[in-house]
Amino acid sequence: MDGYIDTDEERSECYRVIYQETLRLEKLVREMLDMSRLQDGRVALEMEELELRGIVDAAVRRMKNMADDAGISLTADTGSSALTCIGNEDRILQVLIIFIDNALGFTPAGGSVTVYARDERDIVRVGVVDTGVGIEPKDLPFIWERFYKADKSRMRTSGTGLGLAVAKLVVELMGGEIGVNARTGGGSEFFFTLKKSA
Repeated sequence: MDGYIDTDEERSECYRVIYQETLRLEKLVREMLDMSRLQDGRVALEMEELELRGIVDAAVRRMKNMADDAGISLTADTGSSALTCIGNEDRILQVLIIFIDNALGFTPAGGSVTVYARDERDIVRVGVVDTGVGIEPKDLPFIWERFYKADKSRMRTSGTGLGLAVAKLVVELMGGEIGVNARTGGGSEFFFTLKKSA
């Protein structure tokens, strides 16, 4: 090609790459600004009693097209009983979208991603389980750190390296706990817990 674009196909591919990189950089800047505001206390989280099933359903709806395009089944599993907690609706949705996006990035076509919410005594547990490639044990201590990325060869798509760090900060600001259960080759579960409403 010698620096020249000779065909419409090459031109289309260049446009596609430029567009994808623009979206990635925009997301990176957005996440960096958000994290900075949260850490500096410039964003106040309004906490209220929330019904989780609707938030889980909203997250699944928002990410459904991405999952379909990747050939991955995305479902919600929230049972039939009401699940209420104390939290911030927008931030819970943000964390779920980060988890789902991460799961889709590490799950091959034909796999599945399930978003769940369940009652566990005085807390509610919300999480995302995938049938992806899992997480290497050496990566586990670092996955919540800013800009840390697992082995790129295991990823279907490239992320910013900030999503999980933002998720951890948001959950902790809501008074919750965040965690991961994973094994190499066996998929992953990212979850967080929040206090139940009285």
